[in-house]
Amino acid sequence: MVIIANLLIALGKILDLVVSVGYLLFIVRAIISWVEVDDSNQFVQMLYKVTDPVLEQVRRYLPGGMIDFSPMVVLVMLYFTDMFVVESLLDVGFRLK
Repeated sequence: MVIIANLLIALGKILDLVVSVGYLLFIVRAIISWVEVDDSNQFVQMLYKVTDPVLEQVRRYLPGGMIDFSPMVVLVMLYFTDMFVVESLLDVGFRLK
């Protein structure tokens, strides 16, 4: 059982890291959308390539308007993943240990 517990804990920690990086990427993307930046900047292009596929999937289900709520929806989904999935993996892993 210790091996399974360690596996669940490791998965939880890796997923927590992925969610934390996602928070950072989508918050930076939202801030960049509020200010005028040079689209030829390599960092901005990389950020768009990483975040656009997720945002486009969310935009399909949101009504169009002047304000783009897709980054907020993605952040809520990441928060849910962090609070439910990550915490559940860690709890189960620690209980099995």
